[in-house]
Amino acid sequence: METLLSPMVQVVLEKVCTLMLNNAQVIAKFGDKFEQMKKGLETVNGLLADTMNLHSKYHMLNGTGALSQLREVIDEADNVLIDFLVRDIYKDNKSLLRSWFHDMGFRHRVGKQLEDINTKMDKACIILGKHLKIATSVIALDMNQSETVREFMSRSYDPPVTYGLDEDIRRLKKWMFGSTKGKLDFVGIVRMGGLGKTTIAKKVFTDTQVISHFNKMIWVSISQNFSA
Repeated sequence: METLLSPMVQVVLEKVCTLMLNNAQVIAKFGDKFEQMKKGLETVNGLLADTMNLHSKYHMLNGTGALSQLREVIDEADNVLIDFLVRDIYKDNKSLLRSWFHDMGFRHRVGKQLEDINTKMDKACIILGKHLKIATSVIALDMNQSETVREFMSRSYDPPVTYGLDEDIRRLKKWMFGSTKGKLDFVGIVRMGGLGKTTIAKKVFTDTQVISHFNKMIWVSISQNFSA
């Protein structure tokens, strides 16, 4: 469950601190990478704390895949740290420990793993941060709109599974990503009331690929006649 992600991050962060504090060999060979991982985990902790401040915000993020992606990175980091901690248990065997840390194959493999994990963690933090800003703006907008808009944007109206809209969403994303002019001016969604116009727009707006593709996004609701 994603609700367990924050405690997981704290445990992994404690493992990093333990290794950096107690193992001079680790600092000598991989100190910069562990320092980067420590800073990344602290950033993740801050983002998750902000995410959990509002339950509705967490609910929106939980459906984007951003938290699942972050969890995978944390699991990878934990696996590498466990490997180090197991080796640390055998540190009394000086010759064995020395052979591990001076083995070029081990150093290259672990160094590459740490580098990949840190890169993935940085990207996951950026994506989660974008989702968090969007969730915050949508919730703020939701609180200031009419009762009708609030009904469409509320958690109760946002089912975890939608039917019959996947192809429409894929088509919209294809238009947005594949514009030959380099930009897409606008796309109109026209249907009878109750057939999912707002749901489609919201699904596209909070889609992970869409958020990653555009540098800036804004959701605006207009309740009167509007001329572009």
